[in-house]
Amino acid sequence: MMTNKIKYLFAALCIVFASCDPVEDLYEELDESASEANQVSFAYELTASDYGTIAAMIKAEGTNEEDTLLAEFIEDNEALTANVNPTEYMPSVLEGQFPHLGNTSAIQVSYKLFQGEVSENSQQYIDEAITLTQADYSIVGGDAEEFGILTRSQTPGDVLPVVLKDIIQEEPEKGDIKLVYYEYLDTADILTPVPVVAYKTVTEEDTTGFTQVNVTMGADEYQVIVDYIENTRGVEWIDSYGTLDFYYASNSYFKNFDTRISKRKEFAEDMNDDLFAGSANEEEDSTRIAERTIEGLQKYLGLTFDRATSENTVYNIEYKNYNGSNYFITTSFVLDDESKDGAPQPRGEEQARFYTYDGSKWAQSDDIYYLNPEDYATLGITGRFLNFSDDKLPENYLPTYLITLYPYAQEGDSYKIAYNYYNGNSTETIVETFTVTEGLWVGNRIIAKEEQYIKSEDRWNLDPTIVFTMTSADYQIIVDAVAKSNPALYDDGFGTQEWLYGAGSFYSNFDIRVSKRQSGDYAQSEYDGLTQEEALPVLLNKAAEGIKVLLQAKYPSLPAQVNGIDVFIKVTFATYNGSGNDTYLVEFQSKGGGTFEIVEGPNKK
Repeated sequence: MMTNKIKYLFAALCIVFASCDPVEDLYEELDESASEANQVSFAYELTASDYGTIAAMIKAEGTNEEDTLLAEFIEDNEALTANVNPTEYMPSVLEGQFPHLGNTSAIQVSYKLFQGEVSENSQQYIDEAITLTQADYSIVGGDAEEFGILTRSQTPGDVLPVVLKDIIQEEPEKGDIKLVYYEYLDTADILTPVPVVAYKTVTEEDTTGFTQVNVTMGADEYQVIVDYIENTRGVEWIDSYGTLDFYYASNSYFKNFDTRISKRKEFAEDMNDDLFAGSANEEEDSTRIAERTIEGLQKYLGLTFDRATSENTVYNIEYKNYNGSNYFITTSFVLDDESKDGAPQPRGEEQARFYTYDGSKWAQSDDIYYLNPEDYATLGITGRFLNFSDDKLPENYLPTYLITLYPYAQEGDSYKIAYNYYNGNSTETIVETFTVTEGLWVGNRIIAKEEQYIKSEDRWNLDPTIVFTMTSADYQIIVDAVAKSNPALYDDGFGTQEWLYGAGSFYSNFDIRVSKRQSGDYAQSEYDGLTQEEALPVLLNKAAEGIKVLLQAKYPSLPAQVNGIDVFIKVTFATYNGSGNDTYLVEFQSKGGGTFEIVEGPNKK
């Protein structure tokens, strides 16, 4: 479930860049850092003024209405288009902005690129998503109010316009669009909570002759509790990785309960949880945490074992608490027939739909389709992160999927598809227009582009050097490659770590601890007898080899030269050596056809 006040981009969105004075502050920094020859290197993002400059040049060179339309689009939307060659206009923009810079200066220029046809621009903007709360379901009444969920008898299309009219305080304008998240259960029946089997700790109960069942809590067992909290309290009660809940503090990644008082008070404050209300001291704080942990284990048992299985059975559960260090506890439980434990309320599947204000009322937007969990599953994207990313590009999935969604679409028909996209730092929701063009679905996503320009012979020229810092998605590409090529060195506990190169997407780094390669499941003979210091060059070279695997996946068709200039790739990556983190830079040269050669590094930054 996405949080409120997320910004949503239509692919035909009029992008707004924050700017005060585009270059004045930058000039001050450059004056401080420039050499006598004014040779500098820095990053620069095109401003509204820059797009206006490019638009003016296109108008001046134009010969027909299409050129005028193109220029107006670039200026209005602050984005270049696929049929504009940046190298024709960027030198003039840079010379106009930075006339005092000398030869060999380099600028990493970033800009927005609109991939669709200019005529498809829709000029729409969504500033906020709405997630229905219990108060909102109460407006609907009936099962929605009782269970906090919509059903087939209270369909979103019927009830959400009423809810929106009630909860949106500001006066809407015609054409306003809201994205609404809600829980939906596809049933017409009256919902009845299913009783949960309840358990109690063994104190003085007579358990003579009972069957003893020993349970050691592992990742799957802790995850049962996390999922329970997500289903009953909402996604805001779990962390962004979906492995920790903020009520019981069950953590499936570290396989423990977090019992640190300071951390639990932080959770309680953030979630308005009354766990510590009226507590007199730390001893009582600890007692309350312990009681909450026992409650979590009771929930786990109730969700895992049925009543028939649990008759005359003692469950001895070994679990791990973390209070700064891990320690193990075993607690025994038996069936509690007299417990009046409240059953979890029925939960549906999170869905979302767009609603448009037509000037008098809100109505479901039929021309915008939001990809829901079942859509991602159909596309083969599963797990806790339902989104596209740099290694799962939407254009590789959606054109084919649209054929199944709209099998009778005709040439020129357009639909907007909303989907989640992880950009390497955060997940945003993009709304992209797809149009049937020559029998195929073609999208118009706005993407971010970066190009480096170097000044030589008093002119700015495109430098094809690629510069990037590895993100979680990049590390995952290496992990996935090792999972296929060398599964013995792939840690499939969470699917985020491999030990051939050391790439890990959870922490976004290369783990270069030699100890991880000297014993256990991931032992490799080349590290036998080496100290951490002795193994460091080998481990860094291994990381560089892993990055070469990444480059082969990201740039399989990268040429050796562009306009006669050799293509280089500079990659910044993070490492963990057991005691701290370091950052390194390694440089490759493209040899064409997806082959790369290390020319420098890795060097510590």
